Amino acid sequence: SPSCLVDAATALLATKKSTGSCNTSCSYALRWTPGAGVEKQTVLASAVAATLPSGALASPSLLSADLPAGASSATLKLSGDPSLMLVRWQVVGRGCAGTQTAVGDAVTLTL
Repeated sequence: SPSCLVDAATALLATKKSTGSCNTSCSYALRWTPGAGVEKQTVLASAVAATLPSGALASPSLLSADLPAGASSATLKLSGDPSLMLVRWQVVGRGCAGTQTAVGDAVTLTL
C-alpha cells in the first residue's frame, strides 16, 4: 500500500575523523539523511564491491550496525593501511513492520 512506502537514505557523506596519516588505523564519520517511512536502519560497509539482488552490500565485513529510524550518523573504524582498500558503504532502511526495504546506492569512501 502507498502508506507503506519507504524512501532510501540520501545525502551520504563520509568525513575523516583521524588526524595525520592512517598507517595503522583511521576513523570516518558517516552521515546521511534518513528516508521517509523508515522504522529501522542498518549501516553497512565493505571492502568487497559485490551486492545482493536487493542491492545491499553482500559482505559488510567492515561495519554492520542496526540503528533506530532517526539515526543519521555512525563511525567506521578501519585498521591497517586503509589507502590499500576500496571501501563502499550504504544505509538500508526498513519500514512497515519490516515488510518494506529501501536500499540506497553504495557510496565509495574517499580515503
